[in-house]
Amino acid sequence: MKNMTTLIVAISFSLLSTTAFAKSSGEIFTASSNSNLIFSQRNYENYKASFNATVGYDHAFSNGFELGGTFGLSVISHYSIYALTVGPTYNIQGKDIENSYYAGFKIGMQVENTYGYTYDNAIAIVEGGKRFKIIEGITYSPGVTITQVFGANADDPTIAINIFKFSLVF
Repeated sequence: MKNMTTLIVAISFSLLSTTAFAKSSGEIFTASSNSNLIFSQRNYENYKASFNATVGYDHAFSNGFELGGTFGLSVISHYSIYALTVGPTYNIQGKDIENSYYAGFKIGMQVENTYGYTYDNAIAIVEGGKRFKIIEGITYSPGVTITQVFGANADDPTIAINIFKFSLVF
């Protein structure tokens, strides 16, 4: 009986320790990168190769919400795009932001430099994914991003699957 009591106490403390030290608020730095082919019927080029890199910062509140922004750079054939966005994100498992599903919406501005011309456009991004804790303070954060550019040179919305996305949480 004493061994059974010791086992129950040990299991209880191990369950408590995993939830007691889970992060429900803090600072989150993210970084992601991808390369892809863009297929378009808008102009004479059938496809374009691109490289994209994004960094972001969010402050996570204890109620599951985050507020922050991102800076992105895309290099596509003969032009480059810079984007700056801000907005909220919600963590579905708000008690443990390092192991949580998340969904967010950001708006901002995009500057496109192409063939010596510059275009400024509004941009909206909807994203969702799941954070997986790798070690304390580092998460793997794959997800999906849908981006819509509003302006004269706007294409259809783009969908990106972010496989190489990591976050520092502290």
